[in-house]
Amino acid sequence: MDVFPYTAGSDQLERKDFLRFSGLFTEIVAAEIPGDGVIRFVENSAPFAKIFADAMVVRKLSAAFAKMVAGDLKFVVVADTIMLAFPLISRGCIAAVVRGVDPLVLQGLAEDWLDEVRVKMTRTFVDIKQQYQEPVTGLLNSAHLFSILERSEDHREKGLLLVALGLPRRFMSDVFRGVQRAAVDLALYSEDRFFLYYLGESVFALLREDCGDIHLEQASAALIQQLRKEGYARVQIGIGRRICYEEQDDCRQLLDTAWSALQTAERRGPFSFCDYARFMDRVSHPLYVASAAVLRKLSRLARKDTIFSLAKLSGKVAPDQIPRLQNQIVSAGVSLLVDTDGSVFFYLAKYTAKQACEYMTELIARLSWLETSLYCGVCSFPYADFSRKKTIQNVQKALLHAAFLGPQSVVLFDALSLNVSGDVYFADGDFAAAVAEYKKGLLCAPDDCNLLNSLGVAYALLNRNALARKTFFRVLDLDPKNYMALYNLGLDARSRCAWHEAIDCFEQAKAYCDESVEESVQRDMQLQLGILYCVVARFDKALEVLERWQNMISKERHGPVYRYLGEAYLATGETGKAMMWLQRALKYHSFDAEAMSLLGCALLRGGEGDDIALSLCTKGVELAPHKPMLRYRLAEAQWRNGQYREALRSLKYCNGKVVAKEAVYLLRARIYAALDDVVRSRGWAKRALGLFSPDDPYYHEARSLSQNREEKAENI
Repeated sequence: MDVFPYTAGSDQLERKDFLRFSGLFTEIVAAEIPGDGVIRFVENSAPFAKIFADAMVVRKLSAAFAKMVAGDLKFVVVADTIMLAFPLISRGCIAAVVRGVDPLVLQGLAEDWLDEVRVKMTRTFVDIKQQYQEPVTGLLNSAHLFSILERSEDHREKGLLLVALGLPRRFMSDVFRGVQRAAVDLALYSEDRFFLYYLGESVFALLREDCGDIHLEQASAALIQQLRKEGYARVQIGIGRRICYEEQDDCRQLLDTAWSALQTAERRGPFSFCDYARFMDRVSHPLYVASAAVLRKLSRLARKDTIFSLAKLSGKVAPDQIPRLQNQIVSAGVSLLVDTDGSVFFYLAKYTAKQACEYMTELIARLSWLETSLYCGVCSFPYADFSRKKTIQNVQKALLHAAFLGPQSVVLFDALSLNVSGDVYFADGDFAAAVAEYKKGLLCAPDDCNLLNSLGVAYALLNRNALARKTFFRVLDLDPKNYMALYNLGLDARSRCAWHEAIDCFEQAKAYCDESVEESVQRDMQLQLGILYCVVARFDKALEVLERWQNMISKERHGPVYRYLGEAYLATGETGKAMMWLQRALKYHSFDAEAMSLLGCALLRGGEGDDIALSLCTKGVELAPHKPMLRYRLAEAQWRNGQYREALRSLKYCNGKVVAKEAVYLLRARIYAALDDVVRSRGWAKRALGLFSPDDPYYHEARSLSQNREEKAENI
């Protein structure tokens, strides 16, 4: 019987509830206990020293909090402060600290009344949680999103990411499981940085109430990379932001801008994002060249010359500085153009690229009176196959290139300038435009490995994987030790489930890394190798690599490897360690079907409770019924619990390459032996015996079962 994919919302509180609903919970406490409005929710005693100046109060509250965590105390009154305990679904509690309580309330305070108020508030907290929680995913719902956006008194800059995911839709069960899996993956990414919502139709929202300290474009790019590695077929993100609201109904503007940006992201490709503000404000875009009026003037000048150069300065000039700037031009054929925003262009008729660079270098030296650190971008015509119109556009790309070199630099437009402009589009989430820029750069420098690597990554994000592979192999033809090409090929091979090919690429990439390589790349190589070693059953190597990876990053970020450490320890016979890591894996990712199934298997081997093991293996199959290995572990648990017919039904799903045939045959032999069906038991045991090598630990069991004479075989 299939199990319905979700249950009613929890009627108990969690730590995250006090983060998600802190404003509403604070209002409820303030309404029940009158005071000066200073209310804090604490999860440990550390904040007391900052909240209270009186050391005696700090000591008393700290001692009381320790008793609350142990479950021995529900409330306490210290001086003018009341502290109430709210137990959590996990061990421990969150305490509400109410300072400056009205003296009249304290005078007539009865313990029964205070406990009654605490219980009443707990019920109200749970009601709020269930009101604002989406039932399928356990995330916040749209009602909570609107309540946050409608806080008109809140003038912090809010940022909103709308995330559309490509999830399986073949069967109804796939829809539910896909959404639940996505909810967990997004929660692991967002941690406590965003409020996380499910809006329906595979669209999620991540809201940041104060995004002044976070770069939303970088967060979107990182999220796309992470979800792509997790196997999602489509990830598109629309970014909206809003500083404050002058009208109550203006809250929709943030949603509208993010929604419009999401539509643009969907047109850009399967993996893309769009920031509405950057998309709409073309003048502020890094690749904005000039106003239409200046572009027309430059086009008219360029039409007359077969050879010309164009330069743009980094600084801006005020209207009263233009005459003095004009006086600095002492050469014939040089025209000055100043845009409405103060941008400065020089059109150099009949100047070659070399002559233009020499002239601008000398001119910048004479412009020290502008009191700004100047640098300059220069482009020339003819160059490669760029038209006059494109040449004018190229001057801004040269200027961006010059910005990397700093003051006094004069940079001539080249392939590297196009790499820079491609990176700008890449950072915008417009990967198709980035591909166009990188390809133009390769017309100028066909063997540029940086351009080729960038092009390959952009192709991959457009799901043009064959072209991406071809591009990375082209890099290796030019530079066989190029670690980035090998790393990217490893990611591609992993996405195709070509495990050994991926391992080979990552091992080579790691061997060619030196100290100059970014730490993030080195860490990810270690992580990818550790996971892949588990996949191909090289568990000793997996433990070595994953433990080294753990030493490279902070303990709070170890979560992604817990399951793999558990699997590796289980395979190497260290059942106790395996159970510890698998329990941590489920605490980190409560819907991890593999971790759940592996923990059930570990409990079976450790003799820690066959019934609990069966429950875990069953739940694992419910979460991921399409995985044969989970079905096999369930069959093993059913056999151990005497559910022989159910075990045989589970083994029907264990065909193919994922589960070793000899393991399936041996388990069938065990089951039929338990059913006293000696003929079938011997038949399956003989088939298993033909696949086991003599040194395999299960060889002798298979041999014993194959020689069984009317006796029930025992499990060795």
